[in-house]
Amino acid sequence: KALPPPRPRRLRLPRLHPRPLRPRLTLISFEEIMTQLRLAFYPLDFSDPNNYLSRMRDAIVLAYPEIEIVDMPGRFKDFIKVDVVWLNWYENFSGRNRAYYLYHAVRRLLKLLIFKCCGTKIIYTVHNRQPHETQYSALNRLFYKCVFSLVDNIVILSDLTRDVIKETSGKKFCGKIVKIPHPTYLCPKKKYQDNPEGFTVLFFGLLRPYKNIEMLLSVAASHPEINFVIAGAALDLNYADSLKKAASGLNNVHLILRRLTDEEINKLMDEASVLALPYDLKSSLNSGAAMFALSKGLNVVIPNIGTILELSNRDKVYGYDYNNDSEHQAKFENALMKAYEDFMSDYSQFVRNSEILREEVLSSNSTETLSKIIMKLNLKSGGG
Repeated sequence: KALPPPRPRRLRLPRLHPRPLRPRLTLISFEEIMTQLRLAFYPLDFSDPNNYLSRMRDAIVLAYPEIEIVDMPGRFKDFIKVDVVWLNWYENFSGRNRAYYLYHAVRRLLKLLIFKCCGTKIIYTVHNRQPHETQYSALNRLFYKCVFSLVDNIVILSDLTRDVIKETSGKKFCGKIVKIPHPTYLCPKKKYQDNPEGFTVLFFGLLRPYKNIEMLLSVAASHPEINFVIAGAALDLNYADSLKKAASGLNNVHLILRRLTDEEINKLMDEASVLALPYDLKSSLNSGAAMFALSKGLNVVIPNIGTILELSNRDKVYGYDYNNDSEHQAKFENALMKAYEDFMSDYSQFVRNSEILREEVLSSNSTETLSKIIMKLNLKSGGG
């Protein structure tokens, strides 16, 4: 039997236009919609001993609740994902020799150039006159000028910093300057004793040569009637040994050479009469330890650095000025003895002065007050 003829195949012509793609629906959470701003914070270390970085983070989040704070990007493709970069202590990289310094300086400046090309807004906070214990002052000044020329805003913590920038880098960068005062710290109010047994001087923080711990020990040797407590992690084992040797034989000095917990710091501050910070003015402009003490209600003996000059009640601080290293110890000792005399002669007024200073900083340096200034930086505007 003959088979039926095959059915003719339909001729399919090629499509002249590709088939349109069907859009895929992707569910996006409300948090992802609101996260429109990514800020790289340097360094991203909120375990900093004086809590400056964490308190600034709190102020930034108050100003921009939708912000996402991330670490400094390491790969090139991640640079474009950042809208704002905020730098703290970016100049702290002094090393073994000049070649090491130049290598890291160029590397850090290249990162800023990449951010600049990506349209990222760059904010740089000036904390000190120069890095502590630096060996290359001229190179530091050149690095500062290069950074100032690349950033969009220069944040200062005090008006004294503005004067230093004018003096070292000229007036051309003044238009970039924004003052955001040093934030206060979250800590319980100091517990003053009704009948204190004696006058106790406290120093706490990272123990470094520029903080003049040896000067404090020298003054302690001359005043056995005053108790001194020096607490904090030393620069290295050699420096710790040198401090132990200098304090040997001084029965009125108690050394605690290790990093302290927040609870230990608060306990030491409750037991102290004043905080002594005989800083070197060659590098120091601001002090987190001083702001910590004032936030708690503990008075300070300290040179008139920017943090102190910002206070409207600075006459109640035991501040002092000195012109050179040779007269520093005498000026510090005079200020310390003035605090001792006030403590012994009129204790209630001594306590009241500390409370007045606490009330001032909690009002003028709170994160709520700082967040209003941060809003004026307009972080969403992008870099220039």
